[in-house]
Amino acid sequence: MLPQKECCGRYACIVAMPGCQQSEDKEIVGVVDAAAMADRHVLKALPGIDEYLYISGMAVVPKYRRQKVATVLLQACDATAIEWGFEYLVLQAYEDDKAARLLYAKAGYVVIAIDPLWFSRLLGRRRKVILAKKVSASVYNKTPSM
Repeated sequence: MLPQKECCGRYACIVAMPGCQQSEDKEIVGVVDAAAMADRHVLKALPGIDEYLYISGMAVVPKYRRQKVATVLLQACDATAIEWGFEYLVLQAYEDDKAARLLYAKAGYVVIAIDPLWFSRLLGRRRKVILAKKVSASVYNKTPSM
């Protein structure tokens, strides 16, 4: 997969496309959004910084799932964070989404916050966890690839 990035200020939409350079088909197989954020509740868990790169909207075309597309997109997010000077990446997942949580754990994300249990019981919604990862420029000094 070849990640490509469309930037607008402090927001990027990163897309994954098949790696065949000579293909006329420019099919998008995955996408993720990255934006500068400064939510005070998240910043409490990440002392010493005043903003972070927030990752959202991760989606992979069903026939391309389990083929490392999401991993490549997350690596592109790491590279974007480094390029833009962010120390941390942050994202949310549902507490019971085992596949997403495993993907994020393998990519180095750790839980920094979780919705209170009363929140999900009272409102009848699935609990969310907030995960963060500290990026290191030495690890991602090359273009993400599969």
